[in-house]
Amino acid sequence: MDETPAHSPAGFNGAFTRSFTVAGTTADLVRTIPANGDTPETVVALGGSTVGKDVINGLSYLEVTFRPTNGNTLDGSSINGDELQLRDASGALIALGATPVRVGTTNTFRYSFAGTLASGKYTATFVTGSFVDSSGAANQEETESFTVANASADLADPRGNQQLSTGLINGRGWIDVTFGANSGQAVKPETITDSGAEFTLVASGDTIVVDGAAVLVDAAASKYRYFFTGYQNGNALAISYIAQSWEDATAPR
Repeated sequence: MDETPAHSPAGFNGAFTRSFTVAGTTADLVRTIPANGDTPETVVALGGSTVGKDVINGLSYLEVTFRPTNGNTLDGSSINGDELQLRDASGALIALGATPVRVGTTNTFRYSFAGTLASGKYTATFVTGSFVDSSGAANQEETESFTVANASADLADPRGNQQLSTGLINGRGWIDVTFGANSGQAVKPETITDSGAEFTLVASGDTIVVDGAAVLVDAAASKYRYFFTGYQNGNALAISYIAQSWEDATAPR
């Protein structure tokens, strides 16, 4: 039995199929990260990422970069606010400002929103045929999603629910806390090492005083050490984080 696959006659091609997509003019949700020290301003994709709740609500707008087809320019007059719809995790429509604002002469526009975006997942839809470029090429429908989240922190030493002797915890008088990053943006160290409190420590029958000026002990892990006094009775310690007490690197000033 000959298992050699069949071939076309010598000198002729075999049949095959290829496919491609005509996208027309396109758009993407983006986020501008302001310059910080020696780091220049950068623009990153917002779609598929996470942004801090305080950061996005401090801005009160979404940024969209439009991209015309090759060799053409964006028709800015076609950007009138009808091209973008924003919905929360329940599918409820979020009201956006009537007129998007162009950023200088770029192809990036800002869409304002009223109120506050709660933590959770959001979906942006670019409506079919709602914007064009100089050739008249219109967009196809596209959806992108992003997540709004609170900055996070966690006990590193001792761990949550870990049991330690009263003598041990009193003898050292400190705990370690790690601060998570929002969308890859590390916490601002100066908002941790200042004198302001990031949390309170509570134990029944005790008045515990925490020194808010934490000491960095592991930069790679964003781990900080807090010293405290006043723990005496050996009851369970509870940590409560204070809202808006630290920032990540994208927080507006």
